[in-house]
Amino acid sequence: MNSFKIILSKEDYLKCLWFALRLWYAKKDSRIYYGMGTKRDAVSYITSMVRGKLAELSFAKFLSKELGLRVEPDFTIKRTREKISDIYIFLENGRKKLPKIKINIIATSPNSKFLLIERRTFLKTNYDAYVLIFVDLPRDHLIRLALPMLNIKGELKVNIGEIRTIKTEIFGFVWSDEVKKKAKLVKKNSWLRESNKAKSKIFLLRSDNYVLPISLLKRSENEWKKLIDKVFLSN
Repeated sequence: MNSFKIILSKEDYLKCLWFALRLWYAKKDSRIYYGMGTKRDAVSYITSMVRGKLAELSFAKFLSKELGLRVEPDFTIKRTREKISDIYIFLENGRKKLPKIKINIIATSPNSKFLLIERRTFLKTNYDAYVLIFVDLPRDHLIRLALPMLNIKGELKVNIGEIRTIKTEIFGFVWSDEVKKKAKLVKKNSWLRESNKAKSKIFLLRSDNYVLPISLLKRSENEWKKLIDKVFLSN
């Protein structure tokens, strides 16, 4: 089984943070949890967007190495909910092209046990594959970023720490046509336990999700090659 570890820089983090801030102030409708009418707070929204963009950047760097071409995430702000692709491929002449297949990059914390695919997204977007990426983004990343302005010294400053790098791991993927076969549909407002242990963390699903244990994801060298080849066939 193979996963791929990518280390992102502080500059990568700041680029993703800038994107999340622009998105928060440009798209007010994204501040509402879909189907619930509940407002999202800025910190949780920005953290979610930063984590997701870091995952896209990690996957782009991975593909750049494997394809030998420049691959980048899409950092433009869309005025609609429609999303064509998480990444773009740049050819040798600088021309930008979309991959032949549509890939949804899903970011989660390193201790997650499931790949969660929102049912609404699954039914409306027609992605060909879903890639799970662990992103080790500190929960207090905004405090760490503001540390120089807070004039904090001594032991507290040491305990807070700084943002130097962000560790990511491209863990595995699943083809879209396998989701309904392998995953369990869990309704919104259901509590999901991360493992069978009695004291394991539980969390509330805010929407209907297909829930797939990460142990069922494709990870072999041959399976990764098949995915990469399908991305490259667009060129």
